[in-house]
Amino acid sequence: ENIDTSTAVRDVNRMAHMNPRKGIGYAGMKDKRGITTQFCTAYRMEKEQLLAVNARGTGGSSGGGNTSTKGVCVIKLGNFSYSSDEARLGTLSGNRF
Repeated sequence: ENIDTSTAVRDVNRMAHMNPRKGIGYAGMKDKRGITTQFCTAYRMEKEQLLAVNARGTGGSSGGGNTSTKGVCVIKLGNFSYSSDEARLGTLSGNRF
């Protein structure tokens, strides 16, 4: 809630110590005002590294957006699976409401 896709990706890249150029791929942009989920790809990351982001939170220092509320990270990562395909802008097949 109250986070756009690029802000969330920037903060997850930072918290997971990922290369920002190769880190996270996504197929569509989410509205900042919605409470949403997004399928993304993470380049050469183990699920344990991504789960650590949930435990780490933002530590009060976000990437410039609103990815924390009262010091608690509002981004939660989960539902992992391995894929050889990268999510890229424009490859979104549709939305569910």
